[in-house]
This record gives sequence, structure tokens and C-alpha cells, in this order.
Amino acid sequence: MKISKNVSIHDLIPLIEEKLNSSSEVIITVSGNSMYPFFVDKATNVTLVKPIKALKRMDIALYKTPTNIYALHRIIKVKKDEYVICGDALKQKEYINKDKIIGVVKSYRYNSKHINCNSVSYRFKANLWVFLYPIRKYLLYIIRKIDKRIKKNN
Repeated sequence: MKISKNVSIHDLIPLIEEKLNSSSEVIITVSGNSMYPFFVDKATNVTLVKPIKALKRMDIALYKTPTNIYALHRIIKVKKDEYVICGDALKQKEYINKDKIIGVVKSYRYNSKHINCNSVSYRFKANLWVFLYPIRKYLLYIIRKIDKRIKKNN
């Protein structure tokens, strides 16, 4: 029997870190719209793992921000001691020390589709999305309008 309960990420972080440190995977449901259109609020489940090697551009990391908020955003640039990170639906970049990374997304599930974050097709889409950074605001507007029409017609 599967039991579901909504719990704040702040309450779960110690458990998530414990599981990741013991080489386990952790599956969490995404909350928020900062990674739209790749992740959909309360509809996308991500599988997190402990990073075993240096993270690279396009990886999606779970990390603690300087304001003590936990976020799940994409690495858009790797520097010596930090990552430049940004949510897919955001414009604001963050500079996060490498030691603030808790986990990395290995794969995700949305609408019964399982997507491996190392697949060629996923990496292509993620690279394209980051390349389109200057016009994402307009693309997101169009994507959201299309999504609303699709939901309205269903």
C-alpha cells in the first residue's frame, strides 16, 4: 500500500542527505514552477543521487542557497569553486559554492514518461533551452498559452 503525504523539503533534507550518503536514490515530487517546462509543479517526480564526480553543465542540482532555501535548478556554467545555476523558467542566475550541492537529478518521470538525464535527446533539449536563454521569457509565454488550450480542450 502506497501512502502519500505532503511534507516540506526543509523537513526532509536530513533524511534525503542520509539516504544519498548511503548510496541510495531518493525520489521527490517537484514543487514550484522554476524548472518549467522540464518539470511541472506537483506532477514531476525526480530521482536524486549523490554526485560521485564533478558536476557538469546541464546537470540539475539540489542545493542550499545562501538564504537557506533548497532549490532544484540547472547548472549553466562550472567555475573553479562554484556553479552558476538558474531555474529553467527564471532569469536570475545564482552563484553556488560546490559544497552546497546535496544531490543531482539522475532521471525524472512526468505523465508516465521516464526521462534519463544522460540520454542524448534529453541533453540536446536541455542545451537548446539554455542556448535560448535570451528569449526564454517569450517562449515560456507561448508554451504556457498552448498548455492552457490543451488543458481546456481535455
